[in-house]
Amino acid sequence: MEHPIIDIREAVLEDLPILEKFEQEIIKFERSFASNLKDDPITYYDLKDLIERKDAQVLVALLEEEIVGSGYALIKNSVPYFEPEQYAYLGFMYGTNESALKAYQKMGFKPDLQKMRLNTAE
Repeated sequence: MEHPIIDIREAVLEDLPILEKFEQEIIKFERSFASNLKDDPITYYDLKDLIERKDAQVLVALLEEEIVGSGYALIKNSVPYFEPEQYAYLGFMYGTNESALKAYQKMGFKPDLQKMRLNTAE
């Protein structure tokens, strides 16, 4: 069985419409386990800013010239007492097929919105 060829390239501003659709699909997926998300429309990312920044890189995955996946790496500073002093934060991971999702899971990735917060509503 021949495997399809996936091409990877840097995102450009012309990719914004499809990347904005991906963002909404990510939000839609995460609503099922994050009941505290505000009602639509919401956005997580300033995608235009991420594409233009020097300390970030947004990548898109293409299958037969159609964008089918995305992700970004952003250089962040660690808290003063951690090493290394900087690290790459990975986000906006989106894949439109089951085999891509299974590949992520096989590598140990899992959906996660984990943040600790005190519930003061009670």
